[in-house]
Amino acid sequence: MERFVTVQSPFDVASLRASIDTLERVQIDRNLHDDEYLALASFLQENPQILLRAFGFDQEMAKLEFLRWFPSLRKFSLAGLHHVTTLEGLRYLPADLAYLDLGETAHALDLEPAMRFERLRTLRVVQHVKGLVDLLQVNKELRALALWRHSLDGILQTLELPRLESLALTLGSLKSDSWVSRVGDLHYLAVRGTRGVTTVDWVRKLRSLKWLWLDDLSKVGRLPDLSANVELLRVDLTDMRNLREADSLESLRNAPNLEELLITESRLPVEAFRPLVDKASLRRVGVGLGSQRRNEDAQTLLARPAPSSLTDFSSRIGVIQVV
Repeated sequence: MERFVTVQSPFDVASLRASIDTLERVQIDRNLHDDEYLALASFLQENPQILLRAFGFDQEMAKLEFLRWFPSLRKFSLAGLHHVTTLEGLRYLPADLAYLDLGETAHALDLEPAMRFERLRTLRVVQHVKGLVDLLQVNKELRALALWRHSLDGILQTLELPRLESLALTLGSLKSDSWVSRVGDLHYLAVRGTRGVTTVDWVRKLRSLKWLWLDDLSKVGRLPDLSANVELLRVDLTDMRNLREADSLESLRNAPNLEELLITESRLPVEAFRPLVDKASLRRVGVGLGSQRRNEDAQTLLARPAPSSLTDFSSRIGVIQVV
């Protein structure tokens, strides 16, 4: 069943209750009637694990005044709410908001109105810079952080997030690796399309890491020795085009407890997977090598089923996956 529902007027809250077992997100892209907002707010108060997302091109919704109906909301996203120009409407949300996604908008936003939230557990910020460092500094209890399209070196140097477990760095730029010493207890790390990354040797220092996702790091030509990463259970490698040698996956064989591996948009030869054939801990593998024949050859060689879905895997190992 679908994990999200888009609500439009007229709607009956009973339709949400019918899908409650799988529902993760309710989203709206245009204003509702007052009684519908009231019913939706009541439903979300009863089910605080469900995210409310506002998106689309509605000029009135972009004022965020509709948030006055949600004084008890726990999770909110405005990713894709195109015409937002100010976050002043966040004042309607409770100070103990747990999840905030300040995602894609047409204009860069001042994050100062979000400073009232000091107990966030998950935060996603796309491109908005003004006030970002201050927002991070007041949320010491943050467990999961996703940063998109930022110059990351200065931001990560300021991190003091002792309880951070999950970090996703997407696009933007990053040159220094000194930030690693500030996030040594990470369980999940994704680095995707981030300019300036030439090596990932720093992964060896992340001894608590359970899940590593590297995507579109075109200057990374090898993986580090992972023999000390005893907690590492899954690796995803997407469009890592400079990994192309027959010995490129040797280091994965040394990861003591690696269980799942997904490699897609890859230029690796089939022979690169041979070191993993007899790896006892490796139970699931998925490959995308650019042709059906090469994919079939690799799958025949490895003789393992496909990896778990991202949602199922994160749930099984108790890791927050942020995107």
